[in-house]
Amino acid sequence: PVNWVKWYGAYAFAQYYGVDLPSEAQWEYAATGGQQLEYPTDDGTLSASKANYNGDTPGVHNAEGHSFAVGSYPANPYGLYDLAGNVWEWTADLYNEDFYGSTDNAKDPVSLLGIDGTANDPLESEGCRGGPSTVYDCNTRLKRGGSWNFHETPVRSSARNTDYVFRGNDHFGFRVVGSTKKPKKPKKASAEVTGGNAVVLSWQDRSNNEATFEVECKATDGWKSVARTYPNAESVAFDVEADTSYVCRVRAANAKASSGWKKTRFTT
Repeated sequence: PVNWVKWYGAYAFAQYYGVDLPSEAQWEYAATGGQQLEYPTDDGTLSASKANYNGDTPGVHNAEGHSFAVGSYPANPYGLYDLAGNVWEWTADLYNEDFYGSTDNAKDPVSLLGIDGTANDPLESEGCRGGPSTVYDCNTRLKRGGSWNFHETPVRSSARNTDYVFRGNDHFGFRVVGSTKKPKKPKKASAEVTGGNAVVLSWQDRSNNEATFEVECKATDGWKSVARTYPNAESVAFDVEADTSYVCRVRAANAKASSGWKKTRFTT
């Protein structure tokens, strides 16, 4: 598998191809194989013949210490390979310890707020510290599945792990999810001018299968792309020209198709 991948690299790949990083809930659903498997292997048990893990312990398993080619171990009941071990897999969610206690059984919930209550991903220059054995002091993103050099505990289907978006190494990778259905058109688009040329465009999300929302605007010339968002978003901020009247539109999109556009007008 590809490794040395930071979160933004994984996200950029997914956006380019019109797919998405799995939510943490989606990843765990896939890992349990429809059978509530304790480990995301072919039968829910873990051994050296079922997954690439514990590779930094010579004499125990894979003493060479590296990732193996995708498909080197049996698939899980959904036909998915290497959910257990090999490389960690980034998900879409920001880490919040209490997130699953507040989702009210929502379908495919995605945590959009991190440990400090914001949606901000930190920059490496901000001096964020912590992990993996100490407490993080800035927002992090979830990764799942363990890796070739970790022991069996983080390989469990239910195990949660987290790291900064600016970190990547030889045991960080990712997988993507897509949809076979066209997403629904967003509703109630509106724009708020927050400065001379600063705008916040808002809408109501009616889909649960979009990979992104695309925003385009035009004044006197043709449509121009001004923003793309994370899935499940309902607003985005961007800059346009001051003292200008605009028509902007937003639509949901995934690898299968795009919804219709929802338009709104405003003047800066």
